[in-house]
Amino acid sequence: GRRRMVRRLWQLGLGFMALRAALQLGCWLPPSVDPYLIATSNLLLGVGMFGLLVLILRAARGRQAEARIFALGFGTFGALVLYELFDLDRSLGLPADLYPWGMLVFLFSVGVILERRFRQDAEQLAAQRDKLLEYSRTLEQKVAERTADLDAKNCELEQVNRDLEELVAARTAQLVTQEKTAIIGRMIQGIAHN
Repeated sequence: GRRRMVRRLWQLGLGFMALRAALQLGCWLPPSVDPYLIATSNLLLGVGMFGLLVLILRAARGRQAEARIFALGFGTFGALVLYELFDLDRSLGLPADLYPWGMLVFLFSVGVILERRFRQDAEQLAAQRDKLLEYSRTLEQKVAERTADLDAKNCELEQVNRDLEELVAARTAQLVTQEKTAIIGRMIQGIAHN
């Protein structure tokens, strides 16, 4: 839609500027054609800049402060570029070369936006770090509790194991005694029988 049209206007304007620069550097451009090429490239850039300004101002109507800051910076820059492109300084009687001031305002607005984003990111990182530290503390506590539970269960299992070993030892001794008694009884029976 509109964004594609603005992009194409910018591409055409920059193409005309590049063509003009190449022809001027190569001395292939006759002086009579130069003003028309300059006017065409300036017109395309001006229309593209105006389109961008409209799109940015439309986006800045939202509630995002960063969009409004960007619109203010780019709007100032764009207005001063249009002022320079169309030589409005001559017709309005204002000073020339205001374009650098527009660039300064635009760069300042980008700096403010970046500073806000960096501050927000730093705050988010601090919050995440605090969450991670809290999770680490609770994890250490949970590990200590779980280790204590496992140690208690291990002690219980060791006691059960000792009890079972004692039971097995007693039962084995009892079975051995019974078996010995049975063998002795058979021997005596065998001797008595003979």
